[in-house]
Amino acid sequence: MKGKRSFGEYGDLKIAVVIFIVLHVPTFAVAQDTIQLKKYAGNLKTIDVSINGMVYKFLFDTGGGETLISPEIATRNNKSVYGSLTAFRMHGEMISFQRADSLNLRINSMDLYHPSVGVWDVMSVLPTDWPRIDGVLSLKSFIGKKITLDLHNNRIIMETKKSYRKRISHMTRQTSRFANGLNGNEMMIFLETKNAGRSFWLLVDTGNLGNVLLSPSTVEAWGLHNAPESGSVGTLFYKLGKDSLGIESSQEKIIYDGALNYHALSNFTILIDLAEEEVWVEKRTQEQ
Repeated sequence: MKGKRSFGEYGDLKIAVVIFIVLHVPTFAVAQDTIQLKKYAGNLKTIDVSINGMVYKFLFDTGGGETLISPEIATRNNKSVYGSLTAFRMHGEMISFQRADSLNLRINSMDLYHPSVGVWDVMSVLPTDWPRIDGVLSLKSFIGKKITLDLHNNRIIMETKKSYRKRISHMTRQTSRFANGLNGNEMMIFLETKNAGRSFWLLVDTGNLGNVLLSPSTVEAWGLHNAPESGSVGTLFYKLGKDSLGIESSQEKIIYDGALNYHALSNFTILIDLAEEEVWVEKRTQEQ
């Protein structure tokens, strides 16, 4: 007759089982997370960002280049503000701002550590009767990560290695350029479009709520000779991935070849790999 096991033997058995599970069962510690985009004005979107326990409203802007906090946030968090950085808005306006070091932005349960952020009051360029915005969240905040922009469903999906491989299996890689600005502190993305065998580069700009914009030099190169100096040039077609999209376009004096708008971008699911600097696209279907 077998003897009963002692408590110690049961304890050792439990420990062995736990060790086996830890070593052999796959874990999901790095989970796919979703950031919800909230409506602000028109199609402008905001994200709730927590800094040291306080929640702020940040504008999400892929064309912004630099992640910015308000001077009030810097003061509240005892951040030393110093230096001077220069950037240019799309229409050529020069802006200067200072910076602060070592700030952690928390979104949902995800921490985004920033070695530095810009310090600038974004309300200085927004209508005075619009709700308060405390900062700007740019693509710079996601450097080293893989994210999917699903603007139609108002979300940013943080991809894991597994979900990334699955998603790009039915997407098309888009020729792109990743630009870090005059001072190396920004992050902007330009997608290639072809015309008459030549490459032109369009800014990915969720903050552009008007038409797709084309510079005068681009309009001239495309042979749009009857186009007005400023304003609509009609519906033009842009190829992203395997699909072309016809969308209302305008000529304006901007410093880039052109700039995609929110409407164009929301017609596609766009995966941005900010680690390998690649962009993958897929035209959205009605079911999506």
